[in-house]
Amino acid sequence: MKKAIRKHLTLIASGLCLTLAIALCIPATPVLAAENPDIEVNADITIDGYYSDWNGLPITPITYLADNAYAIHEGQIYTDGERVYVHFKMNDLYRYQMQVQQMTFEINGRSFAMSVLPMTPDGQIDWAFYGEYGNCLPEGTHTNYGVVVDYTKIVESEVAYTIYDPNHSTTTPGDEIEFSFSLEDFCALTGMQIDTVASMTLFNVNIGPEGLKWIGTPTGAFVGVLAAATICGAGYFTYKNKKKKGQGHV
Repeated sequence: MKKAIRKHLTLIASGLCLTLAIALCIPATPVLAAENPDIEVNADITIDGYYSDWNGLPITPITYLADNAYAIHEGQIYTDGERVYVHFKMNDLYRYQMQVQQMTFEINGRSFAMSVLPMTPDGQIDWAFYGEYGNCLPEGTHTNYGVVVDYTKIVESEVAYTIYDPNHSTTTPGDEIEFSFSLEDFCALTGMQIDTVASMTLFNVNIGPEGLKWIGTPTGAFVGVLAAATICGAGYFTYKNKKKKGQGHV
């Protein structure tokens, strides 16, 4: 009789552990890119104008209502919980310089104006440079840019803005940019309280209506697995110890 009860309790405990493991392994806000909701990603991105870091991350097509597959821009967004990383690539047929001075950043339900603008060596917006080169940057990768929120608030950031061809011929690659900014600094400047990034979307309306979307944080699933394993392991060893102690009295 006692053996049957013990077996029954073991089955119940195993079932509870399995249920708990499944529940904890499903984060409340999973790591998903909205355009590719079956992929969880983890990236190591360096803002240096070498864009191969972005290979394998979900891509959002930005069409600007184009019906030509060759006239579709691409965008990507990622966060490691400390910084937000963004990448835009213009299609090769686009005959103008990429516009990044008028974007909208939505995070956890709030919206902010966001721009990427040239900076002076002392970290101020370089309006003189913008007036001279704002729409006619020379060939090369430009790193004298920074991220600005709500038109005047300069966020700690890194930018690499590449112009492959200042004439923007249809036979040369379109412009490309990658940038990142500090979430902690963003919060300090905007007054937001961000314990976790539940969701974020970046719109660059000058190149198309589609937003780059990110949902969730990169470590939720791993934390769930670890917690479930710890709890179930503790339960198992507690049961084994009790079993050993009670074997002489069965």
